[in-house]
Amino acid sequence: RRQKRATNADETRRKSVALQRLEWLHITSDQLAPLKKLELFLIVFFNKFGTQGLGSLLVGATPVILKGPRHVASWFLAFAAVQLSPGDAVHGALQRHVVLTLVVKTGAALYKLRKFNFVVDACAGCSGLLTLFAMLVTIDGNNLRSSGGEHVRFLQRPSRVRHQHANAAKIIESGLRL
Repeated sequence: RRQKRATNADETRRKSVALQRLEWLHITSDQLAPLKKLELFLIVFFNKFGTQGLGSLLVGATPVILKGPRHVASWFLAFAAVQLSPGDAVHGALQRHVVLTLVVKTGAALYKLRKFNFVVDACAGCSGLLTLFAMLVTIDGNNLRSSGGEHVRFLQRPSRVRHQHANAAKIIESGLRL
């Protein structure tokens, strides 16, 4: 660690990671083709409203996206604020400030609690299995979809990068066996 600090190797890595985030996760990036920008928007949009809508349909409720434009408009404003922030300022602030991270994670926990209460209330007469499935889809559907998306993006990387990740995983795994 000291050697990395002395040679600024850590700073170089951080900058390259930040630039990679800007290139692949921002609609304003010059590196992304227009279809990739649309794909990014649709992935984030369906990650937000897709699992919620499916969970609502499972319990017989109206999906939130159909209840009015307020939900879509507030989501779009938040999405635009993050995407248009210069130099990935929102992500950087969340990485640097513990209080901001705490606020965001607390909000996410309260949001999941609200989803849990919604499923319990809407699925009062449902079977236990349907209730459990609806909770899984509604509460963790975004995480499951995001994990699946990460695996798909990983498989789309050049084979050289996949090979490096596989070798790193083998090294970690062999170290855990010792």
